Amino acid sequence: MAPSEMIAIGRITRPHGLKGMVRVMPLTDIPGRFRTLKEVVVEKVDGTIVTLTIESVSGGDSLLKFHGIDSSEQADALRNAFLLVRREDAPPLPEGVFYVFDLIGYDVQTEEGQPIGTLNDVLRYPANDAYVVRLHPGRFKGSSPRPGTGEVLIPAVREFVRIDPEHRKIIVRGIEELLELGSS
Repeated sequence: MAPSEMIAIGRITRPHGLKGMVRVMPLTDIPGRFRTLKEVVVEKVDGTIVTLTIESVSGGDSLLKFHGIDSSEQADALRNAFLLVRREDAPPLPEGVFYVFDLIGYDVQTEEGQPIGTLNDVLRYPANDAYVVRLHPGRFKGSSPRPGTGEVLIPAVREFVRIDPEHRKIIVRGIEELLELGSS
């Protein structure tokens, strides 16, 4: 299965102990996600893909032991590898809630249909997420909120944004001062 059909749910950061355990940084908000899996696809830094059987999960979801990985040296060979699952194995979300990886690449526009840019990333903050929008060239006058990047941050809150999954668009409103959009 191609990695493009997979989604990352964690990244191995380093070995833990001497018996092959690894410390994992979860890339999922689903508590206990690794406890629900028997196997996981691992994409190593060099691009090698292997399927490993999960032997045990401890430390919340931060420590994993894989069958056949029995030393710190073997575990270290997995450093910075991504843990992947098939897209269809992602748990369903409630209506109006979206996976970040599904939104990346959406077109961003005003309510009036004026193009702004493309969703490039989502930053997580305690109060709310922020959409990182790569601006279309020539669409922004004044100084960029992220100087030199050609990007703008838009608060990901319902009063400012509406997601249209059918048309792969994010519609923004009420943030004209932030964007200082010029007319085209």
